[in-house]
Amino acid sequence: MSLSERQNQILNWVQQVDYLSIETLVERFDVSSQTIRKDVNHLAELHLIRRQHGGIALMSTAENLPFDNRQYLNGGAKQRIAEALVVQIPDGASLVLGVGTTVEYVAKALGNHKDLQVFTNNLTVAGILCAFPSIQVRVAGGRMRHSHRDLVGVETVEFLRQFYFDFGIIGCGGLDENMGILDFDPEEAAISRVIIEQ
Repeated sequence: MSLSERQNQILNWVQQVDYLSIETLVERFDVSSQTIRKDVNHLAELHLIRRQHGGIALMSTAENLPFDNRQYLNGGAKQRIAEALVVQIPDGASLVLGVGTTVEYVAKALGNHKDLQVFTNNLTVAGILCAFPSIQVRVAGGRMRHSHRDLVGVETVEFLRQFYFDFGIIGCGGLDENMGILDFDPEEAAISRVIIEQ
């Protein structure tokens, strides 16, 4: 699944303003309303936006979105988070990268680092880091979740408990003042707890 440049621009724009009319999109991109409707239908089928009378709006929550679809949500913000975070990581550090689309942006932003040792249960992150020969990658074992391209379960938790890390980077479903870090999946939450402990 991929988005065209125009579809990416539509998604980024609606994230900034919350609602866009079809007419506004037609004027902005100087294309026919049929072309915009095709783009809008594609974005709606991916559950990235919802159609409203005469326009589009953001989905109300990312909770039930498929993993592949979440990577397109708030891409600019995820990139800025990653860039701000990686400047805090010195060369030669050890770190663990958990699951989540923001964590994947972090992996991409690590390319200029040297002599990092990265532990992960995220197969997409491992694949991204393969492009950087100065980064040593260790992948946890466990049960593979095909839809998330990660490894979870007791084996994953036990693998991560063997090590101490300079930095741990996790994704989460939300933050609560009283409850702390929230997640949608209990297996992901268990791994995040271990990463925080280590």
